[in-house]
Amino acid sequence: DAGKKKGIAVYVKEEMKADLMWADPEGRTLVLQIWINVIPILLVVIYAPNGDQKEFFKHLHGKIVGLEKRNTCILGDFNAIADYQKDHSNGGKEQEKKKSYPKYAWK
Repeated sequence: DAGKKKGIAVYVKEEMKADLMWADPEGRTLVLQIWINVIPILLVVIYAPNGDQKEFFKHLHGKIVGLEKRNTCILGDFNAIADYQKDHSNGGKEQEKKKSYPKYAWK
């Protein structure tokens, strides 16, 4: 079924305090506020699309900045290539180079 190809889930232990901050209606982003000891952490879990990644990451960046949280952890499936020289499946294709991590991810 084409309508059931994306989605993410996060398991949080019952003893751990967690609040849902935001969930993308398309099932690609889930943002939780969790506490480790007494330290609040914004947990951002993503499943990036194969196409139109620039718009996805731009929107995600705006959402994260808007939440104004200090400790942020972003994890998930970025559908991106971290190192083109080590990625043997890329084959040097220019179109695949569009699927790289956003520049601000490494700041």
